[in-house]
Amino acid sequence: MKLGQKLLISFTVSCAAFSLLGGCCSDKGAENLKSENAELKKKEAALQEENARLKEENASLKDEKAAAEVSDFYGDCKSNLRNIGIACEMYATDNRGAYPRSLQQLQPEYLKLLPQCPSAEADTYSDSYEFSSEPDVFTVYCKGSSHASHAENYPQYTSLLGIIEDK
Repeated sequence: MKLGQKLLISFTVSCAAFSLLGGCCSDKGAENLKSENAELKKKEAALQEENARLKEENASLKDEKAAAEVSDFYGDCKSNLRNIGIACEMYATDNRGAYPRSLQQLQPEYLKLLPQCPSAEADTYSDSYEFSSEPDVFTVYCKGSSHASHAENYPQYTSLLGIIEDK
């Protein structure tokens, strides 16, 4: 039942109760009821404004939550790259300082499975892996534009600098 219908019912009941108590709808009684009705309409308008404000706030919070989730995925992707970097360093330790020629060489001894970028829900790292033996260095990154609020092919990890984020 809408507030306007409630107001009409309240007005009707008030008038009926007034009549039952021996009064009649005098000009003064009618003025009091009109004044009460006007107050209720003001309250209804205020409640509608508050409801609209709360709807806007809720939409804003949903947007913030979605942005936070995207941001968390970026952090998870950086964590994946750190894990790949650690696995490459462990591989190099066991192989006279040489980094693997591909990330698949890390399985299963150094990484049980190659991680997937949580935003892309796929392995975005294997195709981006680059290494050099003169000097021994490597770079790996999240290939593509899986992170909407970040530059393409980021984050990155290098054996010399660690994690590199877009600016």
